[in-house]
Amino acid sequence: MSSISASDYQNACVAFIESALKHPRMYFDSLKELETLLRGHETAFQQLGGITANESFHVQFADWLLKTKQLSGAAGWAEAIESLAEQDESDPEAVFGELVRQFFSQSNS
Repeated sequence: MSSISASDYQNACVAFIESALKHPRMYFDSLKELETLLRGHETAFQQLGGITANESFHVQFADWLLKTKQLSGAAGWAEAIESLAEQDESDPEAVFGELVRQFFSQSNS
């Protein structure tokens, strides 16, 4: 049996999120629901020994949001993005899509 790596996890996260953004109502009704789904995804990879907690999307994305956008992920990245979208009178899903694409592009460079 082949082992699962952090790279496999990262690729699976990108694929999952891209699919969820293309067909949001097939996956979630709110960003908080998407965050919960991704936490389950993360847990599965952790239990299989593929990643550590520090390699999770949530930790990496929340750290990136804090460093680049000064958004605290203390209550979760979904809450931070929803608050930002409310301030800007923007759609939270659109804001998430823009931010996560920036995150992925900077993570892969």
